[in-house]
Amino acid sequence: MNPRTFLQSKRVKRLLERAACFAAAPIAIHRIDNGSERVCVASVGGCEACRHVNGRRKGQRACAKDREDAAATALSGNLIAPLFCHMGFVCVTAPLFAEGASGFALTCGPYCPAEASQSLPQEALTGWRAIDARAAALPFALDDVHVAPAPTIPAIVEWVSQELLDRFETLDTPTALSVVPEPEEAGATRRTRARGPAFDPYQARPIAAALAGGNVTQARRLVKSALEETVAGKRAEGGVRGARAVALVAAALEAAERASIDTQACWERYGDFVVEARTAETEKGHVDAAMRLLRVLKREADSDAQVSLDYKELNAIVIPRLVEGITLTEVSKLLDVKPSTLTRRLERGVGLNFTQYVSRLRLDRAKTLLRRRRMSVAEVAKRVGVSDPSYLAKLFKRFEGMSPLEYRKRFGSKS
Repeated sequence: MNPRTFLQSKRVKRLLERAACFAAAPIAIHRIDNGSERVCVASVGGCEACRHVNGRRKGQRACAKDREDAAATALSGNLIAPLFCHMGFVCVTAPLFAEGASGFALTCGPYCPAEASQSLPQEALTGWRAIDARAAALPFALDDVHVAPAPTIPAIVEWVSQELLDRFETLDTPTALSVVPEPEEAGATRRTRARGPAFDPYQARPIAAALAGGNVTQARRLVKSALEETVAGKRAEGGVRGARAVALVAAALEAAERASIDTQACWERYGDFVVEARTAETEKGHVDAAMRLLRVLKREADSDAQVSLDYKELNAIVIPRLVEGITLTEVSKLLDVKPSTLTRRLERGVGLNFTQYVSRLRLDRAKTLLRRRRMSVAEVAKRVGVSDPSYLAKLFKRFEGMSPLEYRKRFGSKS
């Protein structure tokens, strides 16, 4: 699937609708060729001011020029760029599939930063008079131009653009290896051998699974671990961690929805969480903000009859035996369920079979050791119950898209 077809798909439309709801502002994606705007490939929402401005040829040209300027900055620098509209409004632009001065530009807006809301009417009138010199007043209301704290819309744009790129990578790049069947299930190899899980950069599925099982402590540990996985690790500035916290929570909620967990209450609180995440100044502040929202997911999961696997009980059995090893048959007996039932519940809940789930737990422990200890990959493998370091490397490639040494280089502590 090429990028344009992907961006015009129903799954992208749904994501844009949700993002526009969070931002309370329109969202559009335009194709950019060598710095020039060509065509709008997707859009959600609108506002009265934009309809009036784009109803005039002069206003339409001015809007397109503003978008082109912002897109050029975003694509060339591969960064989130503000767009200061000639009408006094603000939009935010993010690059997608950038190739020099070409690619796609995602634009969210218009909106008005809360700090500048008092001057908006006069600036809008000045901008409209540049289109219609005879105008004595605005021919439209500004009621649907959302007033938002300055960090909110950029955070939402950063999340949705990264989510789009991650989803396209999942569709377009096979990242999984075949799962090696356990000895006692050798006769079921054809049935259980399957494509591995898609790349999960925010550990969204394990976080959702931990919360569904009532294990808030494990969920918090996973959130903290994922937030440490910035290029600068713990030394990252608050804005970097805040943006990652926003994307992480959104990914965890999407994973919970795929597991049939009711997330509506979380999404209703998401806008407030974005503001809190962007203004937090410490790592603990970002983790606390994420967990305050995700605890709501736990409460929803507790009352959801479809979440029928007790992950807390499962982890209490599996985690103490990661090093020595434990089989699906042994766990099934302890949980008093059939192996096929346990596998089905895991796949429905977190998209992983039993072998993949245990591998994910081992990988989480290995990542912590690689970030914080200066031990060899062979020693890390031994500490997490993997006898062959090359198999640990395969797990990293499957789940993280990189080798253990690449992971340490990117996220490891320098001290």
